[in-house]
Order: sequence, then C-alpha cells, then structure tokens
Amino acid sequence: MSGRGQGSLASFSDGVNQRIASFKTYPPGLPSSHGLKFWMECVVSYRVTIARNGGLIRYKLFGCDNPYLDAAARAAILLASPYPVPPDFGGSRYDIYGSLIFK
Repeated sequence: MSGRGQGSLASFSDGVNQRIASFKTYPPGLPSSHGLKFWMECVVSYRVTIARNGGLIRYKLFGCDNPYLDAAARAAILLASPYPVPPDFGGSRYDIYGSLIFK
C-alpha cells in the first residue's frame, strides 16, 4: 500500500485492530489442561508498530501463556500486514495497541 492515509489516529487504530481481528482463528483441537476450560480462553494483548506506508515494523505480544493461542495471535498480526496507511501527521511510525479475545 502506498500514498497518504486520511482521517484520525483513532479511526486508523480501529482499522488496524479490525484487520488483525479478521485474521484471528481459534486453533482446532486445542488441548485443555486436565479438562479445565480456562486453558482454552484468554486475552492476548499486542502492540504493533506500523510504518508510514502501512508496513509492519515490529510487534510485541502480551500473551496468556497458552502457546497455541499466542501463536494464533502472532499469525493474525503477521497475516494482517500490510496495514492501512496511517494518516499523515508527520510521524515515521505509529504504535497501535489492541487485544484478541479467545473464548
């Protein structure tokens, strides 16, 4: 993607988070820990750093210690790239925070 984005930082952030959420999948056959359902539910928070052209610079997960769900969140972030072009406020990169809820 190229060009200059338009709109507000809030709408850009919403667009990035919606794009990531659209790539979220629940791993099939996810094992549970002693049959406890909480092993299959968690919130994975993240920070993605987006370049002026919409490219992914880096990301950081704040996972839930479930390697399957953390991997699913990582995959969603990577598959969602490239992202929408951010509004032209003069920044060279933009940090966007969000969460993926697995239930």
